[in-house]
Amino acid sequence: MGGQSATSLTKSSNRLFSAIGLFVVGALILLVRLPPADLAGWIAEALNVTLGVPFLGAAALFAGAAALVRTDSQRRVFMIVSIVAAGVSVVLGVLLIATPA
Repeated sequence: MGGQSATSLTKSSNRLFSAIGLFVVGALILLVRLPPADLAGWIAEALNVTLGVPFLGAAALFAGAAALVRTDSQRRVFMIVSIVAAGVSVVLGVLLIATPA
């Protein structure tokens, strides 16, 4: 198997599945629409925080996904997409927090 042991492959696949899970949860926070608001709005309302906070939480999830696959050269595209999603979420979160209501 390319010189990798079974334990190494299991760890790699576990990290990948964990990274995909973090990415999916982050995407769900940002993309799920639950009328009359989206999931980020419901989370912000439930926690009694501004709308930017769930965006920052999603950014942390995306960054965690990128960190889990950073050493795997075969998953480089996933890592880059996660980093870009984290960056966009941070910018939107900061803008939403900084913008007066």
